[in-house]
Amino acid sequence: MSNLPPGPASPKSSAKVLVVDDSRLIRAALTQHLRTHYAVREAQDGDEAWQTILLDPAIQVVITDLDMNGMGGIALLQKIRGSKVKRISVLPVIVNSASEEEDFRQEALKHGANDFINKDVRAVELLARVDSMLRLARTQKELDGSREALSESVTIDPATQMATPHLLQVHLGKMWAYVKRHGGDLSVVNIRLDRMRLGMDGEYGPFVEQLEAMIGALLAGTVRKEDCLARTGDCEFSVASVGIDAAGARAFATRLCKKVETMKVSRDGRDIKVTASAGVSNLAFDHAQKPEELQMIAQERLDDAQAQGGDQVAGGEVTRKAGLVSPPEAVEPDIDTAIQWILQGQDERVLPHVDGLMRQIWPLIKFIERAQRAKQRVEAVTGDR
Repeated sequence: MSNLPPGPASPKSSAKVLVVDDSRLIRAALTQHLRTHYAVREAQDGDEAWQTILLDPAIQVVITDLDMNGMGGIALLQKIRGSKVKRISVLPVIVNSASEEEDFRQEALKHGANDFINKDVRAVELLARVDSMLRLARTQKELDGSREALSESVTIDPATQMATPHLLQVHLGKMWAYVKRHGGDLSVVNIRLDRMRLGMDGEYGPFVEQLEAMIGALLAGTVRKEDCLARTGDCEFSVASVGIDAAGARAFATRLCKKVETMKVSRDGRDIKVTASAGVSNLAFDHAQKPEELQMIAQERLDDAQAQGGDQVAGGEVTRKAGLVSPPEAVEPDIDTAIQWILQGQDERVLPHVDGLMRQIWPLIKFIERAQRAKQRVEAVTGDR
């Protein structure tokens, strides 16, 4: 490898480059070329690189070998592109490989590699490739920012002709203000297809668009004119309604789910069964303090319904005896009190407060899940060493 031509060094960029290779010599050579222009971190295999990417948000470009001990470059690419963290999933990745590794290159391209360099790459070419990837990342970031700004100003979803999440927030705020001034009740129903795996890749994209249009037309013919119906995600919709209590909202959500289930859906000549789940929130039943909280409660219940297997409605529960919403006690119990009631066999005292208790312990549940995932990652890393 050759050095840069003589001359004043360029000012170091704030960008950080991660170099991944199980050869110390290769890492040292690449780092030597890069460090006068960029901050550089090194990793000896995919496992160490993945941990570094998770913990260091300053990394903007990854240069990786393909054939390494431990986790190889292909597996690292898969983890990067499959990440649910946006900054990670869009990271530019340059593959550093020998010329005879053509099969590996094709595989890397398939899994999202942005560019390729040879082991004996010249310094000038290396810096040019990295600079190109950084400009690509900046352009993508600016484009994402423009899309986000546009989504906050657009009021009608072009695919379904429904309200956008932004317009839903506006209408929900107006409904909230009306109910607070004049009395009445307010409910939110979030509904989502359970079979989302049908459209997680490009092959099924047009089919999912068609499916969304079908569901949109079905819902539009079901809701009242005074309700606000919005598309809030992929095959996900939300309805805000004034004058409907918790039991009524649950019954409405159940009808919507049943209607989705009866749709005639086919692809490639075969019938496909689709089901939906829903989450329900209600002002009087949940004692929400602001309209955004009603949306959050409905979304959490929808997530819970699908986590429990889907094809069900969560929220607005009715009692087994009378089929009516159980009026909560004057003061919602804390976790310790609820546990004591359960131990004493007083389940009927706990049932009206299940949703409120769930909100109390939800941060703890999420923390435990994160801690368990972190523990599993550490055990996986230490187990491989």
